[in-house]
Amino acid sequence: MTSPHVFMPDIPLPVPPRLTLGDWLRAIGRTLAFIAWLAVCAVALAVGFLAEWLRPGAVNAFQRVVPGVWARGALRSAGIRLHVDGEAPAGHGLWVSNHLSYLDPVILLAVRPLFVLAKSEVRGWPGIGTAGRLAGTLFIDRDRKRDLLRVIPEMEEKLRLGNAVLFFPEGTSTHGGFLLRFRSSLFEAAARSGAPVHCVSLHASTATPDPPAWECVCWWGEMTFVDHVFRLLALRGGVDVTVRFAPEPIAWDKDRKRLSAQAAERFETLFTPHDGAPAR
Repeated sequence: MTSPHVFMPDIPLPVPPRLTLGDWLRAIGRTLAFIAWLAVCAVALAVGFLAEWLRPGAVNAFQRVVPGVWARGALRSAGIRLHVDGEAPAGHGLWVSNHLSYLDPVILLAVRPLFVLAKSEVRGWPGIGTAGRLAGTLFIDRDRKRDLLRVIPEMEEKLRLGNAVLFFPEGTSTHGGFLLRFRSSLFEAAARSGAPVHCVSLHASTATPDPPAWECVCWWGEMTFVDHVFRLLALRGGVDVTVRFAPEPIAWDKDRKRLSAQAAERFETLFTPHDGAPAR
């Protein structure tokens, strides 16, 4: 059964090209580099938890620094080049972004320290789930609306403590051809805490002879996770990802629906559709 939160446009999934021996070797090499870097940073976070016994607050310092260091190294090991358009906001705030794939939190963590809200399934993913838990990732069960009663106060607390918190108002990843309707529920954390809302748009591109980004970088429909990751790591030219920030935050509003509507309006000019991706 397909989850109701999976983006299922009325088009068939693209047929991926056949991998050559060189593609296999490239993907395996990048996979080993990624695993090694993940292990190094996981150990660093574990040291932070041990240091907590000697110096209270040490784990918070590690959670602020290590995930960003890991993210930048992970992107390099995967052949992903990061480009930033605009200035990343400093200080606390609720970050909202369009959603292209499981890479999005890693990409934004590479820009600055923040806490990520992820779907509960990610907690069980090999390697990534463990790293997420150590880094303080917040998890939400999207099939249980009552879980919002737990998650929103957790987000609010992070914001009140001066942190940045990231979530994806579309609710699921897409092929990047257009934006889905924003869900307003989680904007409540900003409405309660008084935190500003920062809009950030993600856009990926590949080069010939690799498939276009909407087919091989974006993760949507019934694409399987393991196959998608392996093919992504096999890309010959790697991936260029542009992170584009809105010049100004959305002013605080006590109404989450107005905050959501203003964010959606901001994305009308901030978001760039992926070349070749269906417009609807």
